[in-house]
Amino acid sequence: MGEAGISVRAKKENWVDAVKGIAMCSVLMIHSGANSLPGIAGKIGEAGAYGVQIFYVISACLVFASLERYHQGKPGITIQGGGYLQWWIRRLLRLVPLYYTALILYRIFLREGDPYWLGSRGSVSAVNMIAHILLLHGLAPHYINSVLGIEWYLGNLALFYFMAPFLYRKINSAEKSVCFFLLTILGSGLVNHAAFALIPEVDAYIYEAYISSLWIVTQLPVMAGGICLYHILRRTDNLRTWGNRKILSWCILAFSVCMIWGETDGRNQLFGVSGYALFAVWSVGIMLSQVLHPLPLICNALFRKIGQNSYGIYLFHWLIIKLYTEHMAFRTGNPYGDWGIRFVFVLLVSYGMSVMAERVIGIPLILWTENWKRE
Repeated sequence: MGEAGISVRAKKENWVDAVKGIAMCSVLMIHSGANSLPGIAGKIGEAGAYGVQIFYVISACLVFASLERYHQGKPGITIQGGGYLQWWIRRLLRLVPLYYTALILYRIFLREGDPYWLGSRGSVSAVNMIAHILLLHGLAPHYINSVLGIEWYLGNLALFYFMAPFLYRKINSAEKSVCFFLLTILGSGLVNHAAFALIPEVDAYIYEAYISSLWIVTQLPVMAGGICLYHILRRTDNLRTWGNRKILSWCILAFSVCMIWGETDGRNQLFGVSGYALFAVWSVGIMLSQVLHPLPLICNALFRKIGQNSYGIYLFHWLIIKLYTEHMAFRTGNPYGDWGIRFVFVLLVSYGMSVMAERVIGIPLILWTENWKRE
């Protein structure tokens, strides 16, 4: 058990930051308008809609690895005795510094919130803000994306944090993780089918988007894919000794990318299985390929650097896109040129904001939590 935990941490250094960097670039592509480009570029831009699912898979895997280390340091802990309270607090403290900074900045520069997600509510209420501060905004359709426009990811992630210790104690093998993945696919489909029948007439589009894409029920199979990845990683040490693992890595990567492309193009469909769940499978394949043998195409310095700051970039990029579009958008007359300038500008500015916020706010708080851990 101890060796498995160390193994997962060692593998993390080889691929996690790079894959997170690719996920962040994917999200930034679609949010900056790459999906509207003509030809194959537009198709690649559309695939960026799945970038958040990559984050969910990675996060679920790392959360289970974190819980394994926590168990090693506190043997015999129980949920009933409040044994996970310290773990919950530390995980949430890693989220809130930059998240609260983003909430303040968005309220200053985009005071009206996101009108699309507010719908008939019209404005951000005090209850809405309290839900955001407590990271409970993912529980309400009109709240989930109403302040930042992209905070649904954090709402679901916080809910997963609360569920994770319970899941970790029950899902303790690769076989159980696969069963859980399949059960979440079936369960989410049934729950969503019932929820669609209850959609009110007012702001129906918000409820439809919430149920079909945003809420935890729809995204839980994706997180279950990350749990599967965690248990797979604990069994791959012997594969890393193969002499031909580079070929295996390329084959898994090529197959997974082809499946993602087919899904984006509408060709890979399974009855009753959401595209998010299928994408979780293919993204696990991509990550596993890099665990077996990191490839420069994926694990390079550029993607790793972006990945190391992906959380801050994700929080700030939508604000930069809004301000850029409203006040300083460059027009070249060429759709590729316009998008390229916008993409690079938003990436650089949000990267700089992320680095600065981490150094001023994030890192000091993490160091404080580490000192608390030692105490």
